[in-house]
Amino acid sequence: MRNISKKKLLTFGLVGLIVILVATVGILAWKYQQISKSPSEESKKTSIRVIDKVSKLYFVPTNEEPTVALIQDKTKLGNQEFFKNARNGDYLLIYQKEKVALVYREGDDKLVNVGPVNLDSQEGQTAGAETEQTSAQDNPEAP
Repeated sequence: MRNISKKKLLTFGLVGLIVILVATVGILAWKYQQISKSPSEESKKTSIRVIDKVSKLYFVPTNEEPTVALIQDKTKLGNQEFFKNARNGDYLLIYQKEKVALVYREGDDKLVNVGPVNLDSQEGQTAGAETEQTSAQDNPEAP
């Protein structure tokens, strides 16, 4: 045992340290990838679920996919008549081509409001939500 040279011991220690470092970096990269994927995938699943439920209650346009937004803070929507009966937690669906907006309450499985939306001033006025779940507070002027 005493015959192990310092050079061999140092080499084994260095190799062990490199293996631990590479494993740690790999694990951290994998976790980062999982975290960065989750919100996007989860919001797409939520959007699909909400669109499916709303399509059972209302003849939604089939020629486009709506922007789906979660109303997180109704007070930031102002006193707009369209949002009068909306609550935090309701979903806003905006069909830009068909110029229609819907407020859907998932807990009650009810449409709260349906109405026209005016997007003449700017085509992409709906905060570019890209059919992912966003906060309706970011776009209080949508409908």
